[in-house]
Amino acid sequence: MQAGFTGIKKTIRLALILNIDTATEAGSVCLAKDGVSLGSKINTSQKDHAAVITVFIRELLEENKIEYSRMDAVAISGGPGSYTGLRVAASTAKGLCYAWNIPLIAINTLKMMVNGVRTPQSERLFCPMIDARRMEVFTALYNTGLEEIIGPKAVILNEDFLEEYRESPLLVFGSGMEKAEKMFRKNTSWQFSGFTNHAEFMIALSERAFLEKQFQDPAYFEPWYLKAFHKNFTHS
Repeated sequence: MQAGFTGIKKTIRLALILNIDTATEAGSVCLAKDGVSLGSKINTSQKDHAAVITVFIRELLEENKIEYSRMDAVAISGGPGSYTGLRVAASTAKGLCYAWNIPLIAINTLKMMVNGVRTPQSERLFCPMIDARRMEVFTALYNTGLEEIIGPKAVILNEDFLEEYRESPLLVFGSGMEKAEKMFRKNTSWQFSGFTNHAEFMIALSERAFLEKQFQDPAYFEPWYLKAFHKNFTHS
C-alpha cells in the first residue's frame, strides 16, 4: 500500500469546507461535506476570476441551502501560479474567514494537480507544470502517494531537466506541459498531457488539513509565489 494514499481519504467527522482555486487559467469553487463534493462551478476565463468567484460562492450556498454559520473552513490553492489569480483567492478567502470566524487552509497548487490525475494503481511519477513565461514553469515531482520527490520550484527548462529520471515512467501535465514536450518528446518513458485544474481536486487535501488543524493565519498568510527562477531542478 502506498503511504499517504488511502489515509488521505479517511475522515472522522463531518466538515463543510469551501474550496477555491484561481491559481491558473481556470478558476473554480467547490463546496464539500465530509470529503464529498456537494457542487462546484468553474470559470475558464482567467481575467474574470475576480468578478465571478464571489458569485459562485453565493450560488453554491444558496443551491445547497447552507447558511454561512454552518461552514467549518475555507481552503484555497495557495500557489504557485498566476500572481493575480493567487491574490484573488487569498483576498476572497481571508474576507470570508474573518466574516464567518472560521479557519483558513492553503493547499499547494501543484500537489492538488497531482491529486486530480493520480490513481492508486499507477507506479509512475508525476510532474505538474504551470506556465510562467518564456521557458519558465512552476513545477515539482511527486509519486502516486503524493510524496514530494522534488519540492515546488520555479524552473527555467533546459536539456538537463530531470536528467536522472529520463528512464522513469513519468507524466508531465498542466499548462506548462507543451514547453517540456517540445524539448523531450523523443523520450518514450515520459507522457505529456494537457490539464484543467479544478477546486474538486482539493477536497481530500483540505479535509485532511482540517482534521489535522493545518491552518493559516488570515492576517499574515501570503500565497506561495516562487518568484526566483532556477536553472537546476534538483532535490536541493
